[in-house]
Amino acid sequence: MNKIALLFLAWTATSFSVLAETRTWLSGATGDFNAPENWKNNEVPGTNDIANMSGGSATISEGMNISVNYLNIARTNTFDVVQTGGSLTVLSTSGSSDPGFKVARGEDKANTGAIGSYTLSGGTVFVPDSRVSIGNNGVGTMTISGTGKLVTRYRVVLSRLEHGVGTLIVANGGTIIAPVIELLRLNVANLTFDGGTYCATNTSGYSTPNDMFLAGASGTYVTIGDGGAVFDTAGYDCTISLPLVAPADGVQGGGITRRD
Repeated sequence: MNKIALLFLAWTATSFSVLAETRTWLSGATGDFNAPENWKNNEVPGTNDIANMSGGSATISEGMNISVNYLNIARTNTFDVVQTGGSLTVLSTSGSSDPGFKVARGEDKANTGAIGSYTLSGGTVFVPDSRVSIGNNGVGTMTISGTGKLVTRYRVVLSRLEHGVGTLIVANGGTIIAPVIELLRLNVANLTFDGGTYCATNTSGYSTPNDMFLAGASGTYVTIGDGGAVFDTAGYDCTISLPLVAPADGVQGGGITRRD
């Protein structure tokens, strides 16, 4: 066998080894994200894989460093993720098209009971090259607090599709680093800061921080809780195009601290 044929075989083997596979969480399973017994056929998703998680709950804790290609939380029913430490990296390069990280992914046509939550009180979620979608086409909530940090170079979008209901809460100590947070649908996209920090960052390709910082559909707004909010512009010229309001329950809204 000549050298060219050998090189072709080696390339072919490598190519097939990196094809994305879909890994599915067992319905009703609870426990560590990395535990094989929680995944169909004991196949824990890896760097090139799509992770689908519905019907149960998962934990990510200190010392766990997870990398997947796509993460779909709650496609058809309820699923909760609690992260207290470690890291989760979603490597999708879909950019401005299909979000790589979805909380309440839902089905394509209707909300079929997709209810998802992601509670991040420690560690980091890193989505470098695609959007983050909360309430993609189901009811999704993400709460960031403590030492938890969400980092993306693309938009964070709430209530992306017709049946999406998205809520993002950035509470005491929590940090989100993103070019834009966008509320896409009136009355179903909810963003609250209550002691958390929002830091601008450079974008990966299609929208810059000085175009938008907090943006959304007409009539949407941002709630500032009693703990207030820190907006760190990181030296960018940032625009807030949404009203900042106190909670509807009559609690006095906290102040805004700007950092450059």
